[in-house]
Amino acid sequence: MMAEQHKMRWLSVSDLTTLVAGLAVIYTVWAQHNESMANLRQTQAMLSKYEAQLDLAIANDGNVLKTYQNNLRAISKAMSKEERALLEQLLAVDASAVRQ
Repeated sequence: MMAEQHKMRWLSVSDLTTLVAGLAVIYTVWAQHNESMANLRQTQAMLSKYEAQLDLAIANDGNVLKTYQNNLRAISKAMSKEERALLEQLLAVDASAVRQ
């Protein structure tokens, strides 16, 4: 009779340990995700900055600009029609993103 009257606990120690461990894992993953996103934003900002500096340097140096344009023409001639069409689509998307 005594065993039947003994109330069951809502959470046992092992259940509580599992719950705390699960919450710790979720928090760790969330914190790492936030840190990764912050690093990604910093990397994107740095890449944008250096891309703008490179574009400016190429545009301001006539010899480098000619070499760059000649290289682009050579690459374009070496591409297949499908590759050229894909590149044009990518440039169109990039140009529309810059305008917005």
